[in-house]
Amino acid sequence: MRAWAEGDAAAGSAVYRIFRGRVRAKVASLAPPHRVDDLCQETWLEATRCRCSWRGPEVGAWLYGIARNVTLAHHRRTHNPEPGGSVGSAGSVDRQLEAMRAMRSLSNMADMKRRAVGYWSMGATSREIGARLGKSEEAARKVVARTIGELAEKVRPACARGSAEKPKCP
Repeated sequence: MRAWAEGDAAAGSAVYRIFRGRVRAKVASLAPPHRVDDLCQETWLEATRCRCSWRGPEVGAWLYGIARNVTLAHHRRTHNPEPGGSVGSAGSVDRQLEAMRAMRSLSNMADMKRRAVGYWSMGATSREIGARLGKSEEAARKVVARTIGELAEKVRPACARGSAEKPKCP
């Protein structure tokens, strides 16, 4: 990394080969699938532009911070403001990223759990959910509560891990 920061293109290629998969995974954890390629490219362009800001030794953490910030900047540019909020406010973007992670996690869950949480999110009562799923009201209440608990466990730790600061560039 030090050689790349000093202008060695071959060293930059080596850093890319080593970290491209991990950077892509970081971007994919934060961005919609149809934006991942573009945001990865933006991440590597920003890393190239700011390589002299690297202070070592953690190249991965530095690159992941750039990936996160590029992705957040994309969300700030493209998302509408929430009522009472502004486009790209930190809270708004973090909530949007958390919702995306929840949707991704929910899509990997069993059909009954997805349907139960879907009905619940539309305001259905436990009795209505139970009737739609062929379960008792109590069973429906438990399915919804457990599924929301599972989603919270999957989503919240990811939010805490994604808190790298933006590198300072000249």
